[in-house]
Parts: sequence; structure tokens; C-alpha cells
Amino acid sequence: MKILHDYELLSRNDQEIVLSYDFEERRWRIFCNNPAKSRKWEELLDETSDQAMKGYRDNGELIMISGPLLEDVNVTVHKKRELSEEQRAAAAERLRNVRQAQQEK
Repeated sequence: MKILHDYELLSRNDQEIVLSYDFEERRWRIFCNNPAKSRKWEELLDETSDQAMKGYRDNGELIMISGPLLEDVNVTVHKKRELSEEQRAAAAERLRNVRQAQQEK
């Protein structure tokens, strides 16, 4: 895996996430230069591949990943869920209860 230091952080409008499927290798590939999404996908990057790359800012923050994903990763896309006000209120209550329980530990 290649490490790039002093990688340039692009403006929000120039950031992108590209997921593609390599039929020859039968695995997913990623290019992501959005810092938050790069951190999210980092654990799925196949770091043993010589094609894998990570880019870091001068302060050590990960801002880019590129390369094949692990072989056992599958990517799916689905429509965003639309919740009714009642469902949204119930979900908020569940989250509030979980947070409260975590604080009491």
C-alpha cells in the first residue's frame, strides 16, 4: 500500500466518491477524497494490495483512499427510507433511551 503525505484537501464541490466493480478481479474498487467518507470506508480497503493508496493531510488526517476493497465486501444501494412523523418520534425516543443508558454506565 502506498501512503501519500501532504495530500491536498479539495473543496467540497470537487470531492467525490467513486465505487466501481472490476469484473476481471471480481471485486469492488473505491476512490474517495472526502475525509469523512474516507474514514468510514478505510476499514474495507484491502491494504495488502499494491494498488491501495491512502492520502493524509500534513496534520495526519486521512482524506483520501483508493484501491480494491476486501474480497468479502459487497456493495448495495437502496432507496432512502422516508419516515412518518410518528416513526421519527419513536426512533428519537429509542435513541434518547440508548444514550441515557450509555451515560448511566
